[in-house]
Amino acid sequence: MTFVEFIHPYLFVASVAFFLLSSLVYYFSLKRRRHKTLSINTTSLLAKVARPSAKREHSISFLFLFTLFLLLVALADPHLRLKNEKEGINVVLVMDSSGSMQAQDFDPDRMTAAKTSADLLVDQLGLKDNVGVVGFSDSTRIVSFLTNDKEKVKEKIETISAGGGTAIGDGLAMGVEMVTSIPNKKKLVILLSDGEQTSGTISIDEGIAYAKSQDVLVYTIGVGKNNQTLMGYDFFGRPQYAGLDEESLKKIALETEGEYFRAKDTIQLEDIYKELPEIIKKEKELVSIKDEVLIVSVFLFFLILLLKYKGRTRLW
Repeated sequence: MTFVEFIHPYLFVASVAFFLLSSLVYYFSLKRRRHKTLSINTTSLLAKVARPSAKREHSISFLFLFTLFLLLVALADPHLRLKNEKEGINVVLVMDSSGSMQAQDFDPDRMTAAKTSADLLVDQLGLKDNVGVVGFSDSTRIVSFLTNDKEKVKEKIETISAGGGTAIGDGLAMGVEMVTSIPNKKKLVILLSDGEQTSGTISIDEGIAYAKSQDVLVYTIGVGKNNQTLMGYDFFGRPQYAGLDEESLKKIALETEGEYFRAKDTIQLEDIYKELPEIIKKEKELVSIKDEVLIVSVFLFFLILLLKYKGRTRLW
């Protein structure tokens, strides 16, 4: 996680290359001009007058190159990672409600443990924080829209029931769409799953790309005592397992600059949800400084004009 990031990093690289190359070209051209004028008598009155003028011209040239550099940097859209100064945050809980969440390796089962732990998180959010809930199995559904009515959200969480497949990409995309529905707040998605993608129309990679495009941080939680859980037997008596795709959950967290957690029992899951509010508070947010860079560029442009035409023109 870097302190400064660019939405268009290739433009930043191009701006640095432009500034360095232009500076080198100017330096060597200046050196060549100095070599041609060595024969001038440096003690003459003309040389004494020309020296300050030459210094001013060099300063103007440098400022001009630096201003062009800043304009290119602004086009790259620089962001600083700063402490969140906005009032409240938007948090969306994206909860796996597939059939494997009925497994009883948690007390009393995974789905119930997930709902109880989600309630703990909701209780810890601030008055100005908004929270929403998305459930996903074969498809996705909105359990609760973004709201600061915490009791209403907890009532909606209790309505979630397990059954069906696992559409992680669809759940992630819907969570991102919901968390961005109220602007001017920090945006976080907490995605819980115990399986791997088995259905849905949106891939996990597409969900990640969407989250990144909206500057949404995603924290992921893998649930399950073992990586594979026996769910039953098919018609021929062969065991059917539900597998936890930890690699995908880690990838989601890593690429969106969130964090991955693993819960192997009810106590661990509750502890994770208790810790998340503190982790969220410490997380710094990317804030664009594009406008500030443009303002500095405009200021330098007028400074160049002032230096160049100072004493040459009358304002009245």
